[in-house]
Amino acid sequence: MANRRRYVIAIFLLLQFITSGCAYFSSQKTALQNVHETYRAEFAQFMAPPAPENLKPTLNKALTDESAFAKSLREIRRYKLKYGAEKPASRHLQILEGMIYLQCGRLGMASLIQDDVEKAAQQLRSKNKGYYVRDFLLGISFGYLIQGWREVYDYDDEDDNSLAEFKKLEAAAAGIARQLQSLEAAKFSDPEVDQGGIYLATTAAIFYVWVHSLRDEANTPDTTNWFARGRDLIGKFLTEKEKQLATRTEKFSHAAISRLRYLDWYGFLDQKAGR
Repeated sequence: MANRRRYVIAIFLLLQFITSGCAYFSSQKTALQNVHETYRAEFAQFMAPPAPENLKPTLNKALTDESAFAKSLREIRRYKLKYGAEKPASRHLQILEGMIYLQCGRLGMASLIQDDVEKAAQQLRSKNKGYYVRDFLLGISFGYLIQGWREVYDYDDEDDNSLAEFKKLEAAAAGIARQLQSLEAAKFSDPEVDQGGIYLATTAAIFYVWVHSLRDEANTPDTTNWFARGRDLIGKFLTEKEKQLATRTEKFSHAAISRLRYLDWYGFLDQKAGR
């Protein structure tokens, strides 16, 4: 390419190539931004994860419809078709697609792409000093997320099979906890990565609370402090100041998607753990 610069025509052609290349990458970046903006807009229509006072997720009715997140899923597929499924950005979008199905309660679809999500996760280890990326954390725990939420979404008060349910939930929570505990804390320095870690820790804590509740229903004696187990897992991702805020008696407002939700869970679990 350097040799071509000797010729005026070659320079012109080179500039044309560079310009078209910039347009390509600009177009790719714009397409990726469109995916995330579409997802954020659609996500804003729905409820946040369950609060301690209501363990069962409160899903907007639209979430149970196959049209939920239809625009986001369409943008994801369009991006992968145009730019290639093996691109790093496409791997991130593979994780996002899986999380969308989880958020919709469409666990069958989540299970269908579980292998793809887990494969994408293994290819997303950051090369920046080995720091973990958020989607890597979500992807390696995806199977446990499916397993746990399946028990929650399918729970039936009339079903007396609580024993089997709490064992599956316990296994899902323990699996997430093992994944988080096996990773080096020093590599969670990035705020987005930390947010992924605390999301997973809180999800495991929710499963542990379900285990406690189902054990009670099944009249199964148990000395494990499930509340403390969940609290301590979340606590690994909170600062001391955040823990102090979380355990105050006065209420603080919730944002739909906010770190305050995690603090609320920590405070609730800390209070229950002491009883």
